[in-house]
Amino acid sequence: MKKLFFACLLFCFGAVSAARAELSIDITGARSEPMKTALPVFSSNGAAGAKIAKDVTNVIESDLESSGLFRVLDPMAYLQTFKSASDAPAFVDWQAIKAEALIQGHVDYRDAKKIRVSVRLW
Repeated sequence: MKKLFFACLLFCFGAVSAARAELSIDITGARSEPMKTALPVFSSNGAAGAKIAKDVTNVIESDLESSGLFRVLDPMAYLQTFKSASDAPAFVDWQAIKAEALIQGHVDYRDAKKIRVSVRLW
């Protein structure tokens, strides 16, 4: 009976000491590549909207690049342009340039006080 008691006592103390062990993880070597993103100039509904569409596209590009998480691909490599928000992407064309994400947008310029921007992330 004494042997059984000591065996149980030893088991309990062994379990307690194992539960107090600390976990230590070193992650100093982690590195991530920015996501390759295609950002064509947003389409618009007229000449007045075209400048705003270009400006909005430039702001989004600047924000994405400065985050360090995205790399906007060279627009000269794009195989497709969008004339409206309803144009469907030709995904094969975007895969050919190794785009991992596609941002498609449209600026609906009604007047100086009414501008609607639609954005799709593919």
